[in-house]
Amino acid sequence: MAGPKSHLYGNITTSCFNDAILVPLATWIYLLLVVVLYFLSARRGGKYVYEEPRKRRCGLCRTIFYALFLFCAFGMTVLEVVRLELANLGIGLLPFCWAVFIIAGLLYFSHGLSGRFPTYWIANSVLWMLLIVMNGVKIAEELKEGFNTRKGTKYPMSDEVTDVAVQMGVYLVLLIGELLH
Repeated sequence: MAGPKSHLYGNITTSCFNDAILVPLATWIYLLLVVVLYFLSARRGGKYVYEEPRKRRCGLCRTIFYALFLFCAFGMTVLEVVRLELANLGIGLLPFCWAVFIIAGLLYFSHGLSGRFPTYWIANSVLWMLLIVMNGVKIAEELKEGFNTRKGTKYPMSDEVTDVAVQMGVYLVLLIGELLH
């Protein structure tokens, strides 16, 4: 019988559930939130004039760091997808995250499409928080299965836990960058 719970370990969710439902759920919520916030801001008049930061260097540094960490988030999910595929473990809907990384980056770097969407930062912040939480749940479930499982495979559990933990750290930096922008 298919479902979110593992047949081998009754108290944990399957990696298929984590990668096809749990982690992509953050992206679906983000897309819905972007649409809702966009229409709410359009309803209120929605345009604001973007003011340059007082210290251009500081603003430029934040932008460069945000771009670097956004690239890292993209790269880490590519790494996870490739390693899962090489180990024949299935990738679920993890590649769907790439689309929201692009949308979040476009909104950030265009300052809410040049002021037409001033509340974009709320949606981006929620995205990074949800990805931290969902990947935290994923790690917790993987650790219940055992840190040393899948040894001798192309993607041992210890490597996957490390990769997902690094992703969580990258998402945290992106969240901080979003809140400071």
